Amino acid sequence: MSIKDEFELETDSEKIERLRKRAQKLREELSSLEDTIEALQQKLVEETIKVPDCDLLFGTWDCPDSPTGKCVYDLNQDHENPDHDTMGEDECLFCGEPEERK
Repeated sequence: MSIKDEFELETDSEKIERLRKRAQKLREELSSLEDTIEALQQKLVEETIKVPDCDLLFGTWDCPDSPTGKCVYDLNQDHENPDHDTMGEDECLFCGEPEERK
């Protein structure tokens, strides 16, 4: 029996349940891939800027200067003056543009 024949023999509720399970598996795979991408981006940026203990925020703005292609912000401190805690940098580490743009 072909897959097409099996699919045609399933009831609608069986089809829906099978599709739900497949969608859940795909969501889990996507989440795992997103975690891997974020870890790789973190490592790449840390190696590029060579500043320890960054709490990086990956933005959504395009940034031609960033190795990730998007703006990256350090939420920890002002690295030009390590004693000055900025409570979150507002400017991209690479292009200097602010996170909030009008």
